[in-house]
Amino acid sequence: MTLLATVRAWSVATRPVHPETRAALARRWAELPESARTPARTLGQHAVKRWSGRMLRRTGVAPWLRHRVRPVTFVMHSFMDAADVAPAWEAMQHGEDNTDPRIAATQQRLQACSYAMAHPETGQLVPVSARASGL
Repeated sequence: MTLLATVRAWSVATRPVHPETRAALARRWAELPESARTPARTLGQHAVKRWSGRMLRRTGVAPWLRHRVRPVTFVMHSFMDAADVAPAWEAMQHGEDNTDPRIAATQQRLQACSYAMAHPETGQLVPVSARASGL
């Protein structure tokens, strides 16, 4: 194996996401319904990629190969008034920004929610925060 091939193989092996995996994820992302492709999901993907790259640069590859990686998720929950969720969600569905400060704050929280689940009646993906409030 030539030096260039060795360096290229090492480069691919130490990337946070293999190019084939990245392509498969891009195809899966494109197949998602438009309602599931939210900015919070995109932001989360980029954050994980940046974090992985920083960790590899700081620690090197050896510790990752020597020890089991243990990903941890921390969730901060900001409670919302159930009476504010329905009008905020309705406005979001129509692409409107509400002028009422309470409803606008609720819209921001719903947009920031990184967890979604299917609504039992419609099958539409909705933030878990909205489902927890009875939407």
